[in-house]
Amino acid sequence: MGSAIMTTTIEQKGQSSTSSKPIEQSSATVQTLAPSRPIQQIKTLSTADNGLGVSFSKPVEQIQGVSFNEAGANPNDCFIEQKNTKRSDLGGDSPIEQQIYDTSSKPVEQRILNRSAGTDEPIEQVPAESEAITIEQFDFIDSIFPPCDSVKNPIDTNILWKIRDFGFDFDIETLIFTVQGIQVQDRESFVVEAVPGGINIDYDPPDNFDFDTLVQITITIDDNDSPANTFFYRCSWRTVEDSNPPIITLDSPECNSSNVDIREPIVFTVQDVGEGVNQDTIKLSIEGLPVCSGLSFDSFTTASGNGFTVTWEHANDPFRSDSNVSVSIQAVDLSPLENAAFFVCCFETEDSDVPEFTNWDPDQCKTFIDNRTGLCFEVYGDMDGIDITTLEVRIDNKLRTVFVRPRVLRSE
Repeated sequence: MGSAIMTTTIEQKGQSSTSSKPIEQSSATVQTLAPSRPIQQIKTLSTADNGLGVSFSKPVEQIQGVSFNEAGANPNDCFIEQKNTKRSDLGGDSPIEQQIYDTSSKPVEQRILNRSAGTDEPIEQVPAESEAITIEQFDFIDSIFPPCDSVKNPIDTNILWKIRDFGFDFDIETLIFTVQGIQVQDRESFVVEAVPGGINIDYDPPDNFDFDTLVQITITIDDNDSPANTFFYRCSWRTVEDSNPPIITLDSPECNSSNVDIREPIVFTVQDVGEGVNQDTIKLSIEGLPVCSGLSFDSFTTASGNGFTVTWEHANDPFRSDSNVSVSIQAVDLSPLENAAFFVCCFETEDSDVPEFTNWDPDQCKTFIDNRTGLCFEVYGDMDGIDITTLEVRIDNKLRTVFVRPRVLRSE
């Protein structure tokens, strides 16, 4: 709202104090006998001008006489005398037209009231005054943040206003400040400070605004004038759309950690600061293979957003020992923009114990063995078993072919 110069026209209609007297309009009683009739003046006469702004002709003058056939009246008094008048510059003088007048009505007589011989004065006709006046419309707004009608404002923005006074200080006790229709001027997070020439306002909303929302603000305040002048202003602006994807965090095991138990559960969180997380879009993959079952979801809500804590228990499907395990997670939020997040992480599992050889036949270091006797032994891998493709048997430094029979040995 900037300053503006406005021009308007005023007309003086009130009373003015003059030495003249008011005019009374009253019905005049006209006593005429047929065939005479009162005179009716049809056109407005204009006085002649000598070219220098001075009139030399006279308007129509009725010399005397109230009635036309009054006894003893001078016949010359019964005529309207036109002296030095003309109707226009194009023609000369012309006589007054006398027409038959409707005697059922009465002409109006104008006369001055309350006039005495000693104070008789002409009637003063005051023309209407027409003058241009200037109205200055002050711009009380010094600065507003976020600006009015702005878009894509942060949802956690503060509201900062500075308004100016003109001539009289603001009465802070009369301040009413509303945000979304709710008065906030009495909240602890609302700070108003009187400064030279106006006031500063700083409001930190306790909660973030919603995404893609129109925020409406009004301010009302009086100044210290008598009577007080009320200042009112309205402002609105829009917050940013929810364009942020969910935030994914691997809680257990930690990314890039080592010596991880091959049966340790996978625990991760998916959090969104906007509309929330679409649970149906949360997917977990291990070593590139999707996990189709065994996932549990626990929802949560915090000041910084809401989402899910997801856990995958896999005691019956342990990771490989001494291996690098990759984890990938994906999720989509509930925003109309369907913001998607993709997360990849890896960790190292613990080493396994070396295979254990037992039940040798013949026993190791035994002598006097028949050269036709075969060799038999058992080998066990703790927890994970044996990778049979890595088994090699050499006798006299020569690779031998062996027969393998699976066997499971359970231990505590």
